[in-house]
Amino acid sequence: MPTVTIRNLNNYTINSTKVNQDLLSLLRENHLYINSPCGGTGTCGKCLVYLVEKETMVQACQKKVTSDMTIEITLLNSKANINTTKQTSFKPSENKVGLAIDLGTTTLAFYFMDLVTKDIIYSTSAINNQIAYGADVISRINQSIQGNFEAIFHTIISQINQEIDLFLKKYRYTYISQMVVSGNPTMIHILNHTNPHTIGFAPYNCVFTNAIFKKGSSMLLQTDEVSLLPLVSAFIGSDLVAGIISSKMMAMPNSLLIDLGTNGEMILHTQDELFGISTATGPAFEGASIEMGLGGVDGAINHVEYKDNFFTYSTVSGQARGITGSGLIDAVAICIKEGFIDETGALSYPLLEQIPNIYHDNRIYINKDVYISQKDIREFQLAKSAIRAGIESLLSVTKVSIKALNQVYIAGGFGFYLNIKNAITCGMFPKEFEAIIVSIGNASGFGSQIILTRPDEMNNAIKIAKEVKTIELTKLAMFSNLFIEHMLFE
Repeated sequence: MPTVTIRNLNNYTINSTKVNQDLLSLLRENHLYINSPCGGTGTCGKCLVYLVEKETMVQACQKKVTSDMTIEITLLNSKANINTTKQTSFKPSENKVGLAIDLGTTTLAFYFMDLVTKDIIYSTSAINNQIAYGADVISRINQSIQGNFEAIFHTIISQINQEIDLFLKKYRYTYISQMVVSGNPTMIHILNHTNPHTIGFAPYNCVFTNAIFKKGSSMLLQTDEVSLLPLVSAFIGSDLVAGIISSKMMAMPNSLLIDLGTNGEMILHTQDELFGISTATGPAFEGASIEMGLGGVDGAINHVEYKDNFFTYSTVSGQARGITGSGLIDAVAICIKEGFIDETGALSYPLLEQIPNIYHDNRIYINKDVYISQKDIREFQLAKSAIRAGIESLLSVTKVSIKALNQVYIAGGFGFYLNIKNAITCGMFPKEFEAIIVSIGNASGFGSQIILTRPDEMNNAIKIAKEVKTIELTKLAMFSNLFIEHMLFE
């Protein structure tokens, strides 16, 4: 029975009991979650571990555990990978405490709230440990079909309960009385212990779309009551419903809500109707399909500038070790303006070769370690084109002109850091958006907070979810044509 020793976890040891078991599955079985955007197919190259005996990095999904080995790993939610904030003026009380959660494919956001004062006691965010089973919802669905559904379910339950335990110990409460959760359809299905397999294949249906109200104990969650916000369709989830509520867009006719995350979902409020679409952007904006991509975590570059043949940048915090979606948009916009890439997205080698301090090995380096590649630019083109084509298709079908829009709300994981002008330069948004666009941060999380502290708003959420009319972009010839058109940088 081979033994694996993890040197940087105080020589913690685990044993493999299966013949020809790969290292990634062994780590997952032992609740040690490392980054694996492709879910273990071997295509992303990001599930890297350091093999001490060989003094080299290997892909965990490709390394068979056939003999004893010593490794070093980077956990998804190691100390360096968690964003944590707290309300420093908080004073413990006997008031009831609730928990609002934005259940994202990539990131989880937790808001522990005093249900009497409606104040946030403590908030934190963490990488979703399910990334060990794949970066996007399709990977999670495929893993569920292939027999890993129970493991994926218990992964999220365990992570939520761990956050609750940490909170209760830190603030000396004994229980959480109410939990409200918003998220995309796949994540909500998994949390509800419902296999999401029907979402992954035609005709792409949810098993349920209604709001769910359960005892926490029946879901294995450490809370008295759980409320899951209603879904709209297989591709438009309760995160958008929560975003509609928190943005207050129902009071603004001809307004557009765009949620930029692992997928790109949009809600258009016309004079008296709601329309919704989902675009398959892939995980470029969340960093999973980018060679040095990261979510909004420690070490992630979130802003990039360029002057006198040198890049400058800022990070979420700490030393740069990767780049976020907002940082990628900045970098691509710079490359367009400086002529480092042409209108097709191809690297302009003659020009770049004159600037060796930023260009070598067919890569553009933001600093000595972090770079973007030709492949990254192609991934970005696919994502930005899907967003732009989705916007124009939605407006065309509903007969709302760009000039008629009164407000555009940008929500999502990196919307807070997004440089709107650079997004327009890249062609993600039309230039008309500049005067009417506003970033509203984690609209899903804010909406869950509202419903947690004002329970009557759940009825509003249920009503909104039923009113949204979904438009299937795959059935629109114009979407395909626009998608091809907007692949170019103009």
